[in-house]
Amino acid sequence: GTWVWETELDGAPALAAVAVFPELGTYCEVQSLTDLYGEIRQQQLVLIVAALIAVVVIWLLARTLVGQMLRQLYLVLDGVRAFSQGETEAEIPVQSRDEIGEFTQQINLLLGSIRDLIQRQIHAEVLLKNTEIRALQNQINAHFLYNVLEAIKTLHTLEFDATKPTVISVCKIHGGAK
Repeated sequence: GTWVWETELDGAPALAAVAVFPELGTYCEVQSLTDLYGEIRQQQLVLIVAALIAVVVIWLLARTLVGQMLRQLYLVLDGVRAFSQGETEAEIPVQSRDEIGEFTQQINLLLGSIRDLIQRQIHAEVLLKNTEIRALQNQINAHFLYNVLEAIKTLHTLEFDATKPTVISVCKIHGGAK
């Protein structure tokens, strides 16, 4: 069997242990608790220092990773702000292959779609304006032609000799006579 008990060694607390081995005999050891407590404290200090180093290393890694992610997110945010302020050709640089890189690519695709929609809208508005201008020109030309013909008719009824040159001038204006 084995027995362990507290005792004193040179006036200091100690542990005594006795183990009996039938083939080998009896084994007896007395260990000072002061020495054991010193070893335990030393191991505690080593563990505390290792834990502090681990915490500092983890904190530095986390700070670095979070800083990189935030820099990437701020690039996306700056790109979206630039686009919203009129820089429609703004392209956000993709700096990673992680989720933020994928997010940046999707934002670029979205900005491209918005850019296309803006171009379509501008093109539609230009076509509409050109159509309105042509309609107004046609109205103006019709009124002008009507007024000129009325003037020629009036000249003709009054039998002015200027009727023929006037008709020729009007035809030249409208491309009808040479």
